[in-house]
Amino acid sequence: MGLAPGHRVRRADPVDLNKRVVASCLCIKCGTDLRGQSVEGACAVCRHSVYDSVYGGFLIDAPAPEIRRLYRMSHIVVYPAVLVAAITLFMLVSTLVLSRSVLHAIDSAFDVVLTGAMLAGIVALVGTVVFTGRHSAAYYLARYGRGLFLATIGVVAVVLIAAAVWFWGHFVECLVQVLFAAVPMAIFLHRLRHMMRMVPNKRLAAYASQVLVAVVAVAAAGLLVLVLRPQARPNTDWSAFLMVLTTLATLAGLWLGVATLRLVILARRTLWAIHDRPPEKPPPEADEIANGLENP
Repeated sequence: MGLAPGHRVRRADPVDLNKRVVASCLCIKCGTDLRGQSVEGACAVCRHSVYDSVYGGFLIDAPAPEIRRLYRMSHIVVYPAVLVAAITLFMLVSTLVLSRSVLHAIDSAFDVVLTGAMLAGIVALVGTVVFTGRHSAAYYLARYGRGLFLATIGVVAVVLIAAAVWFWGHFVECLVQVLFAAVPMAIFLHRLRHMMRMVPNKRLAAYASQVLVAVVAVAAAGLLVLVLRPQARPNTDWSAFLMVLTTLATLAGLWLGVATLRLVILARRTLWAIHDRPPEKPPPEADEIANGLENP
């Protein structure tokens, strides 16, 4: 694929006027440094498009095997997501039926939705890696695989977590629960939004942006509920506020689950529409060569 019409070389452009990669750009499939290769060619190691690794390209123009791979990977997200939704719905109905009072029902429903969100976070994490992530493990290993870098990040993370638990134990416990559910989902939605932009499908990309904003808002409300719970008692001024906030957070979490599942299903249908497009007709010369090989 050549450079787009009217493409101008900018100061930070990784490609020079001779269409050679002059910056350190890694192949998204094998992690090979593409410096010195032609942007119109293929990676010298895995034969993936250099243009795709440097600039990215619309999925509608991507090779058919790549679209088929993405469509197959969508099953890894859709089916577990439906299973998590079914389990959450069953637990929610059971909890509401067995609740002793309205307050107990509200608190129990919130806990069920939070548990479902944490399970969905695991599915989102897997989906981020195998579905929305076009960059391979070899790419990330080549970019971030330096031992000193990883060791430094690990030590800093352990020290910060230990200090936070020491000073703010309850808050950190609540924060970990919320982050476990919200962060993987936010990353997945961000990557899914980018994928839909690269289809291109602006409508689904905008939908993913809206759901992403909702994830942040619901996560903040859920964190506030968890933090205030020990402070609220049935006969205090906080109890009424906490009950309303818990109810809103629970309903918003349920809506968010439905919206996210619908978004994934629509994205899968979009990939199927691309996957199912008719193959390009080969040039007449190719037909003549094929006929000659079949009928010598």
